[in-house]
Amino acid sequence: MTAKALTRVAITKMIESQPLVLHTLSGLKPKSWSDERMKHIAINCIMRGGEKMMDALVNAPETVYGALFMAAELELEPGTGGQCYILPYKNNDRKCHEAQLVIGFPGHIALAYRDAKVIISPEIVHDGDDFWHCKGAQPQLRHVPKFPSVKGAKIVGAYAVATFPDGRWTFEVVDQNDVDAVKKTFGPWVKHPEPMWKKTAVIKVAKYIPKGRALSLAADLDMNAAEERSQRWIMSAATGADIGTDGFDDSPAAPAPPPDGTRTRPRR
Repeated sequence: MTAKALTRVAITKMIESQPLVLHTLSGLKPKSWSDERMKHIAINCIMRGGEKMMDALVNAPETVYGALFMAAELELEPGTGGQCYILPYKNNDRKCHEAQLVIGFPGHIALAYRDAKVIISPEIVHDGDDFWHCKGAQPQLRHVPKFPSVKGAKIVGAYAVATFPDGRWTFEVVDQNDVDAVKKTFGPWVKHPEPMWKKTAVIKVAKYIPKGRALSLAADLDMNAAEERSQRWIMSAATGADIGTDGFDDSPAAPAPPPDGTRTRPRR
């Protein structure tokens, strides 16, 4: 038997030895998910995290199970289409890794539609694109991507359009100054810049959407995760310690009142 098979067997046995965990997951998961599927989601999620996630499972199991509980309650499947991820982060105080649920921009889009029937569409603006927008009582948005596209073109901005059930729409634009407030020089901003630009725009426009339970939970999760990681980054800068930032940086936008004006159809 291969080492990978042994690891999967070990993880399966650890999860199956926790009947309360399985019972809780069964109660939180969507009705369309079988108990077997939920168990396989948990196992695959832990395996994707490698040795660091295994460390969390052994030494901080409550963080792994807690992240799985939250993903099940939000009806987001970790790793599927970038909806959410369960990632290991180093906790130097406990001298082990802990798991944390991180919601990707597709997850925020799914929750906005499920909670409020609001469709959010994020786009990236590259250098050379024809892009123009204005706000106020008659907001306008125009984006014509450069054609043919240039591989590796610099990202100069992003925006997200939120379309409400009654046809009204609004949008938010983010530029370099916006992302500099949340951007880090390592991790996802280096490896996955486009999803991070899109997520920044999605979170910014989501502040206009009436929040049901799922969106509120997601917003609270983002806020708490961002604050916790900020404290770890501060400690890392002061001590030079490794915080093990293997995942996505997801700082949320601050709450704001609804926009002054909306239009029935965006101009692009």
